[in-house]
Amino acid sequence: MPVSSRLAVATHILTVMAVKGDVPIGSEDIAKRASTNAAVVRKIISMLGRSGITTSQTGAKGGTHLARAPEQITLLDVYRAVDTQEIFASPNCPPDASCPIGSQIGPVLDEVKAKATQAMEAELAAVSIAAIADKLKPLPA
Repeated sequence: MPVSSRLAVATHILTVMAVKGDVPIGSEDIAKRASTNAAVVRKIISMLGRSGITTSQTGAKGGTHLARAPEQITLLDVYRAVDTQEIFASPNCPPDASCPIGSQIGPVLDEVKAKATQAMEAELAAVSIAAIADKLKPLPA
């Protein structure tokens, strides 16, 4: 079962933008910095743009930059923008209803999943892109 790396890549992208300030940065430059493909960067930037986290401009001085201050962008915002996976998902096939465990395990796991999701989201909400960038300083723009 693959785990998404979009949150990590998106955080890298946004941290680069936070350090760059209002200077638009191209997807090729970001891809080089994040050691990934520019198409991956463009897809993530598109997701971030739809969520109002980034904004892009075309033209000779085009590129992407933050749509709001890095202090106002939390990792929860980023997670919600780019990651569609749940902490853990239910099986594709439901368990045997005649099994005493299978008939009850779903609601029990749903409760655990809800608590785990709440805890994870609280942690992500407590960290901003600015806080990530601050931990990496001093950095050249």
